[in-house]
Amino acid sequence: PGRNQNKSNEDILSELWLINERAREKELIESDRLLPLKAEEYIA
Repeated sequence: PGRNQNKSNEDILSELWLINERAREKELIESDRLLPLKAEEYIA
């Protein structure tokens, strides 16, 4: 179960990274900043 949980968390982080990359491309946020995302909202 631990391995599955870790994989799930990695997938979530990957998706959050993609969201931030898209936001940068659209210039919605500064290139050196991340959106203020709370991981627990996505993991819950």
